[in-house]
Amino acid sequence: YQPPRPALIFSAAPEFSRLPPQTRGRRGAQQARGYAVTTSKGLVLDQTGARTARIVCKFGGSSLASPEQLRKVRAIVEADERRLIIVPSAPGKRDAKDTKITDLLYLCQHAASVGADFSASFAQVAERFIGIERELGIASIIAAHLERFREALGQGVSADYAASRGEHFSGLLLAAAIGFATHTPPHQLGGEAHHI
Repeated sequence: YQPPRPALIFSAAPEFSRLPPQTRGRRGAQQARGYAVTTSKGLVLDQTGARTARIVCKFGGSSLASPEQLRKVRAIVEADERRLIIVPSAPGKRDAKDTKITDLLYLCQHAASVGADFSASFAQVAERFIGIERELGIASIIAAHLERFREALGQGVSADYAASRGEHFSGLLLAAAIGFATHTPPHQLGGEAHHI
């Protein structure tokens, strides 16, 4: 029996981890790609197919849509010390009438690209992230990142960059909420996105 070849999925979302220093940087990204995957049968395998002690967790938008959901994510991560690499999405809808953060970020970018006012959409993005931060009771870190993003929008950014800020801001908040020491965006890992 040959186990299926596992692969770690690195998305456009930032990864933050408790990986040791030797796994950071270009060479480290190649090592990190093979650390662990959870198969459909729940087995945790490394790049050779052997069982391993590290688990990668990907949380979608609905799992990060509100402070309550982030608390659930924190409990999931803390319940198993092997959950060492966390890949967050941007916050999704809190209810059927809500707007996804990614959609608001695209609106901001489009408005900015045609010289229109993007303040209303940006205010919704800022309110959502600052509200999550405040309700979680973590140190105020997100306002400065939001302000840098607002300035970047005014100078012109791509739609991809604007959309990626949802995962980036979500990653910052989640790292702070969980107490991870590291928040490493993919471009700093030196790797490319790999999908299975």
